[in-house]
Amino acid sequence: MKQIFVQMSSRLTRYGAGTTITRLRVEFLLAALSGLVIVFLCGSLFGNAGGVAAACGLYVLGAAVAAFAMHRLYPHTEFGVCNLITMSRLSLTMALVPLLLLSRPVAPSDLWIAFAIAVIALSLDGVDGWTARRTGLASRFGAKFDMEVDSVFALVLASIAYQSGQAGPWIIALGLPRYAFWAAGVLWPRLTRPLPDTLLRKSACVLQIGTLTAFLVPILPGNVLAFAAATAAAALACSFFTDIRLLLSDTP
Repeated sequence: MKQIFVQMSSRLTRYGAGTTITRLRVEFLLAALSGLVIVFLCGSLFGNAGGVAAACGLYVLGAAVAAFAMHRLYPHTEFGVCNLITMSRLSLTMALVPLLLLSRPVAPSDLWIAFAIAVIALSLDGVDGWTARRTGLASRFGAKFDMEVDSVFALVLASIAYQSGQAGPWIIALGLPRYAFWAAGVLWPRLTRPLPDTLLRKSACVLQIGTLTAFLVPILPGNVLAFAAATAAAALACSFFTDIRLLLSDTP
């Protein structure tokens, strides 16, 4: 897949306006377009044309924000498979949006489709960072892109859990910690300082998204899901408390 991606990019840059169309821009465009196809095809499985259109629009908006951030933070000339994976996770996340806009009750079959899509997206989480380090393409952009996709993914999953009746409105809180932390950073700028990677933060994020994915399984007992949600919430609280204490200390 990587060879095909690079070959297409090379041909487009060779025959295009070489001085204005760089390899990075072409590879980003190819990745964004392939992601749009994923949103359309996977989102169409829910049989909601209006929802698919909304999902595609949100995906294009997300890709535009990523392009702006890449222009500011990405130091490499190659987009790379690592960022292609993250873009694919964004497209799979947006493919779940039509489920939130159904004009009919959510059926168990809808949840099973959403579960399959979510499992694929979850299985790719972490692969992008590992690939970036292996290929020498790690960057602030890649780390931020990955984090923001995780945040949107968690919020979409929490919204589906509520929309489908799998959980009460309290489940939305499990998808909001990242945005609550961002809002706190607006009030207290010290909270916006960079943080080192920690196993606790990564584990809490995986537990959060894994738990929210489990809410898509219609046959799991409600008490089991509630216990898993409480465990994930406790892990997130511990992770955020540790980060906040570090950020408010004298050493960043």
